[in-house]
Amino acid sequence: MFKSDSTKEADELVTAVTALRAALEGAADGVVSTDEQGHVTSWNAKFLNIWGLPEELVSLRDIQKIRGFIAQQLKDPGHYLARLAEIEASKEKSFDLLELIDGRLVERYSEVISAGGKHAGRVWSFRFVAERQHSDLVPESSGSTESSGSSAGTVSLFS
Repeated sequence: MFKSDSTKEADELVTAVTALRAALEGAADGVVSTDEQGHVTSWNAKFLNIWGLPEELVSLRDIQKIRGFIAQQLKDPGHYLARLAEIEASKEKSFDLLELIDGRLVERYSEVISAGGKHAGRVWSFRFVAERQHSDLVPESSGSTESSGSSAGTVSLFS
């Protein structure tokens, strides 16, 4: 018996979604994506692990609650939230270094998701920075808090 075209298309769609989910979980980084309204559309387990996020919180798909949870872990939550507003207002890629209260560092990279030439959301990736990498990313302090970024809790390397 032959499958109908719609059944084949449905099977192909299930296969594609399954492959994308496996790729997301296999990523080296913690990843979360949002739609154009800022609702969480997908995430992986590494994202939950990096930030210690409970699955129940992420399942609400409320990016503002997730950002609030993350902000509590940063040295300068106000700067973090202001920088997020800058990134969201832009259609550019962003890269920042986030400093946690406990001194650990997390790289944050984001890129706009486009569909049919239109803005469809943003994908965010996060990874811990090893100590040896830290010296490569943050210039030696020359007395300026802008170059070290340590007082702000976030170092914008490019945006």
